[in-house]
Amino acid sequence: GLKLALIEEIEAHLHPQAQLRLIDFLQNAETKGQFILTSHSTTLASTINLKNLIICSDNQTFPMGPEYTKLAESDYSFLERFLDATKSNLFFARGVILVEGDAENLLLPTIAEIIGKPLHKYGISIVNVGSTAFLRYAKIFMRNDQKKMNIPVAVITDLDVRPIEYYTDKNSLKDVYCVDDSNIDQLKAINNDIDFEKIKGYVFESKTSFEDALRTVNKKKRFPKGFKEKCISIGKFEVSEDSIKTLRIKKYQQKKKYFSEENVQAFISSKWTLEYDFALSDLRDYIFKAIIAAKMEKNNATVVTDKMFNETIEKEIKHYYDIWKQEAYSNEKLAYEIYKSLLNGQASKATTAQYLAMLLYKDKEKVSPILKSDTNIKYLVEAIEYVTKGGNN
Repeated sequence: GLKLALIEEIEAHLHPQAQLRLIDFLQNAETKGQFILTSHSTTLASTINLKNLIICSDNQTFPMGPEYTKLAESDYSFLERFLDATKSNLFFARGVILVEGDAENLLLPTIAEIIGKPLHKYGISIVNVGSTAFLRYAKIFMRNDQKKMNIPVAVITDLDVRPIEYYTDKNSLKDVYCVDDSNIDQLKAINNDIDFEKIKGYVFESKTSFEDALRTVNKKKRFPKGFKEKCISIGKFEVSEDSIKTLRIKKYQQKKKYFSEENVQAFISSKWTLEYDFALSDLRDYIFKAIIAAKMEKNNATVVTDKMFNETIEKEIKHYYDIWKQEAYSNEKLAYEIYKSLLNGQASKATTAQYLAMLLYKDKEKVSPILKSDTNIKYLVEAIEYVTKGGNN
């Protein structure tokens, strides 16, 4: 007869260590039958082989095997290494936000609260992938079997094009290297063994980093004689305000296309990074205070109090603004000077995000309309609105 075992929510009956031992046994033992287990445990979801998982959503089942998803074999290997219990909550969410760092992970729940869309009420999970490997996680929700998963996934990522102020900071302009629509045909014409499409839109700030990228997409082990020099010549862009504007447009389009498919949509910072774009916005003072507080905490190993914000930090901000006003700094120059402490490692991005979240929430009535309307930062609100569009769950 049919040898089938159905087990409902083993986490209700076994402590985590016993669950892991049981799952390991079931996956590796030569059993003569089939086991079907239901679970809401993130511990189990991160332990079970991804190919053996089935997500139940909207009265449908979505197997995670390679014939059903758009995950490549290398994606399965990657996810089995890095899909831990904190990330596996994406299997149980009604919407998912993928972020690349601690700053977004810490800040987004507060922004959601401020705009009246608390993530926990909508069943939204934030997953910090800790890198730019968004697509590996996003492909979990992309199907090959004609079924559509009605789970909105927002990918929040930095544009990562540095402003002209970065290059002029030490009075030294330089060249950058990029493969884009203007030169990709020339590059393809000199070598068919390089998959230039895979690095199209990325900006490389040195010859070495550009050469390294070319090696990663080279089908052969070696470059032909003189090839690198030709590539560098064709891919070189002289840094200027105009070239930076062009690169921003092209890189935005490239990232939007690369990370957006089906129910997965990309939300990209408008200029450089989250913190720099905050410094460009009408919420500049908040990020400035947060960065100074993060510097003070790092230097003095003490948490910054309200009194220190109201006295010491306010005085320091006024001092800097007075100097910059005399120098007639542009908005971009102001933003760069504010952001520079994070760039130089004088302040922690995670600590800055914690203080920024606290300051924004304290002034939420004033902050809310600015978050929704300021073109520099509204991509964060747009991402939250996208994943919560299904209503309060």
